[in-house]
Amino acid sequence: KLFTVHNHAYASPDYVQSNGMPQTAAELDNHKILAFGPTPTFLSDLGWLLRAGRAEGELPRDSSFMINSIYGLRRAVESGLGIGVLPDYIVGDNSPLIRVSLGEEAPGIDTYFVYPEEMRNSKRIAVFRDFVVSKARQWKFCHVRKSAQYKCFCLICSHRMTYMPNTGLHWMVHPFEPYIVSG
Repeated sequence: KLFTVHNHAYASPDYVQSNGMPQTAAELDNHKILAFGPTPTFLSDLGWLLRAGRAEGELPRDSSFMINSIYGLRRAVESGLGIGVLPDYIVGDNSPLIRVSLGEEAPGIDTYFVYPEEMRNSKRIAVFRDFVVSKARQWKFCHVRKSAQYKCFCLICSHRMTYMPNTGLHWMVHPFEPYIVSG
């Protein structure tokens, strides 16, 4: 696992001024919901607003607008068409969009570095993996939980390890050598 892409509900200032700011997920029934879709199963959490605040088995809300481009969804939210779930990285720091707090956390999407098992000893894979991991650690939208232990495996030898927090650094406990992961 490289990192988790965090998603939040956003609206434009014009939309909030015209329609008000929902305070709970149940209030979304009175708002225009913009959705990403149709979604493949692994991205189904991007449709979270359609189900937020609904009881188990209750039908999801209808969307006012559906598009299969995350960039297009951001543009629709910026244009004031409604409220949509967007990944934090696509909104950025300088966006005028307003984060909509509904008392529930939007689901994140875990991102993994995956390759065929028979390539685990490949030097090219190791170099590329090290590059990708170093970039992922530098990415300002990557949030590392520091309070829990993780079960994971070594990308080189597939040995199961425990990811343990330590002051300022995180250690990968490995039988051959410890890996330091900045946090």
